[in-house]
Amino acid sequence: MIKKIWNWGAKKEESAQDYEQEGGEDSAQQKPSTDDKTLEYLFNQLLEGVAKGWTENRIEKFFQNLEPKITVDNWLTWLQKYGESLVSSFAPHYTIASRMVILGEKTSSLPFYRPVGDLAHEFANEILARKDGIQLEPIQGNDSEDDSPEASSLADLLKLLQHDENFARKTARKLGLKNHEPGAIIEKLVKASNSSKEILLEMESITPEAQEEELVDVEWVEHWFGVGLEKAQKGDLQGAIASWDKIIEIEPNLEQVWHNRGCALAHGAKYAEAIESFDHALDINVNDVESWYSRGNALYNLQQYPEALMSWERAIGIQPNHFMAWYHKGLVLEILERYSEAQECYQQVRAIAPEFEEVKPRLEYLKQINV
Repeated sequence: MIKKIWNWGAKKEESAQDYEQEGGEDSAQQKPSTDDKTLEYLFNQLLEGVAKGWTENRIEKFFQNLEPKITVDNWLTWLQKYGESLVSSFAPHYTIASRMVILGEKTSSLPFYRPVGDLAHEFANEILARKDGIQLEPIQGNDSEDDSPEASSLADLLKLLQHDENFARKTARKLGLKNHEPGAIIEKLVKASNSSKEILLEMESITPEAQEEELVDVEWVEHWFGVGLEKAQKGDLQGAIASWDKIIEIEPNLEQVWHNRGCALAHGAKYAEAIESFDHALDINVNDVESWYSRGNALYNLQQYPEALMSWERAIGIQPNHFMAWYHKGLVLEILERYSEAQECYQQVRAIAPEFEEVKPRLEYLKQINV
């Protein structure tokens, strides 16, 4: 279907912006205990926050505020025991499991904390795999092939939602969700049901046949998407945005459209509005690497350097060989006078894309100042 091919780069800034590290609501968590009960309490706080829509930045801050008292190794050691106790319990624990799935999805772009999310996701799958002793007709996704995946347990349903993005989009729309992350869908279903049987019965109404009348005309979407690209390439940014807005009015859950809209706004130096569009794209797909990258560019041009740095780090966490994210991260680190870190970024660029000439004068400059 449609793909993101409209892009833009950050401009170089000469001056830095003063920045103060914000204090947070977690400031009280400076000296936490590492006993199992405390870790369980803190973990449930984290899962509650995830269910309320905490961003990746907020989740990262949660972990950072507990360090160095509670390290990733502490979390993994405790979570192994806690997860095993959930799996061996007779209670369903579907709410906890669905939130652990979301945690796994949210931490996928956080390289330091991803192991915690991955382990939580693994235990969640074991919990959701229970069938409660029931036999149901399997739910099938949108693929027409005979070997398309089917769901007869919540774990199967999770895999189906992950495998079939179109099915996930339709399910999210049916449930009134603004994003189609599988974990968020499972969480919504769990809240409205008392057992896996009820959840799967509810899902039987969200089949391709039942929703055929709700499908958006793909050719119409592709037409206006293409019109927007043509206008953008000719310099008619307002016309491009108007074309993509037509799609958003009918189908607001296409991150490609929000991404391109943000790029057009950024080309017109409307950086704050561009960031809003990139945020919409990331609400739909938190692993949209180009939206993280372009969001960083917009923040860079607003001289919001630490925030730009965070966005590029997200892009690198998802796609470690994104050399332009490494390059712009280096530029920001130079502005922040973190020269040795900037040099490491430029060296990464040279290793990934040796033909990228712009990095050479940056390395020469850092060499001259004896970094």
